[in-house]
This record gives sequence, structure tokens and C-alpha cells, in this order.
Amino acid sequence: LLKKENCYSNINAEKLLKIDFLGDDEYLKNNLKEHVDINIIENIEVPYINEQKQSEEKTLVVSNLCLTNLLYVSQGKKNFIVEYLLNGGNVYLIEEGLEYKKYTSPKNLLKLYDEYTNKIKSFGVKIIKRDEITNILKNKENVHIKGVITENKLRELNIKNKRIVLKNNSQITSLAQDYIKQNNIEVYYERGQ
Repeated sequence: LLKKENCYSNINAEKLLKIDFLGDDEYLKNNLKEHVDINIIENIEVPYINEQKQSEEKTLVVSNLCLTNLLYVSQGKKNFIVEYLLNGGNVYLIEEGLEYKKYTSPKNLLKLYDEYTNKIKSFGVKIIKRDEITNILKNKENVHIKGVITENKLRELNIKNKRIVLKNNSQITSLAQDYIKQNNIEVYYERGQ
């Protein structure tokens, strides 16, 4: 079941980023409430419903991921996280919330879980340390770019941990896509242009 919690630290503040939050890390949840508008997702099996306007950013923060759900996501099996990715949303997974990280052996099994983690990263899931997520969510700066987006152009502009806004006819090279994934860059297209 879905439960919505709206938290504004200042009524006159600028419009807060809306995020969905999945997991039971109360400390992180309360910390994020000071900076973003949170929609709490109680169950990973709940169907994804996009209630946001198409132009709005869709962001999911997952504070805990058990071994079963790590496997399901890595295999692309349908659940809330996979549907979020399929609908163009940004998914942040808290590294300390990966269940397998609390184990130290057997090494070969942990290596397999690392492979699952790398697989979901290749789908666009960003794995972030718990103490970094608030800064990532609240400090995104929009950068408008036209034309063909290349890795060199992104490097020259020193774009990291930002949001790039592109014209609808802009194209992104495959090397630029890799750079985008590695540097926590979000990509949005302008509407109606």
C-alpha cells in the first residue's frame, strides 16, 4: 500500500523535488524529508503508478535491498524498481542497504552478488553511499545543451552530479552515455520545442 507524506521545512521555499522512497531506513527517511517531498512506498511488489507530470523528474531512493530483490532486479523481473527504470525514472540504491554487504564469506558467493550489483548498475541504477544521497538530491544544477552530446563536450563543461536538459532533437553518443552513468548525471528533454 502507498502512503504519501508531504514535508516542507519552509512553506515559502522553492518547489521541492518529489521522490519515492522504498525501504525501512528511518534515519535516512527523516533526513530526506527536510529537503525533498517524499512518497513512501511500503512494498516492492506494489505496481508502479506514475502520478507525476511527464516533465517532472521521477526519482526513487531504495534504502534496503534484500538478496532476492537484488536477483530479481538484475534479471529484469517485474517489480517496482524495474518498472521505475522502464518508465525513465532515476533509481538510487543506498550501498549500505545492500543485504549481502554485511557478509564476509564465502568469497565466490559475494563475487556473484557483486556481479548482480554491476548488472543493475548497467541498467542505470546509481549506487550511492547513505551520507551522499541528500546532497545528490538537493544540489542538482540544470545545464542546457544543444546538438550532439559527446563525452568530450561533457568533459569540457566539467559536468558531474548535474542535470542536463536537452532539446528534443539532441542526440547522445554511446561514450557520452557511459560518462553520464559514471558521473551521476541526469538527462531530461525539453518538451514542446
